[in-house]
Amino acid sequence: MSSNFNFERFTHVGKRYSAQISIRNSGAIGISQGAIHQASMTEGDDWHVVLHYDRAQNVLGLQPVKGGAESGAIKVSIKRITNKETGGSAISAFLSAKSFLNYYRIPYAETRSFDAKWDPELNMLIAFLADKPAKNEPAAQG
Repeated sequence: MSSNFNFERFTHVGKRYSAQISIRNSGAIGISQGAIHQASMTEGDDWHVVLHYDRAQNVLGLQPVKGGAESGAIKVSIKRITNKETGGSAISAFLSAKSFLNYYRIPYAETRSFDAKWDPELNMLIAFLADKPAKNEPAAQG
């Protein structure tokens, strides 16, 4: 009977797969590991983003760019962590966005996270700020 199963061993303990953008109470925008992977920002450290905002639909767009040559590009601080016990690694990122948030009057008194998705036509991560803040992490898509 045991030969009827095609089990996969789960070895990604502690990793996050949901793509989220957080607007932090410090005025920074955080980018989750899942969002970093969707935007292909895992290689190198010289990442910047150009921020976009759709006022009518309350949608935030983050367009990743290498280097800072593009007009409006903001440096992304990338943090890589390695678990010494397991050897596993994680990545997260953030950028200072207080002027952007103030300009568009996007509230940041409390930290809120929103589901994000990569839009290949726009070449950017998008997050619908009118949606309820993300609470639970969805299962990874295999």
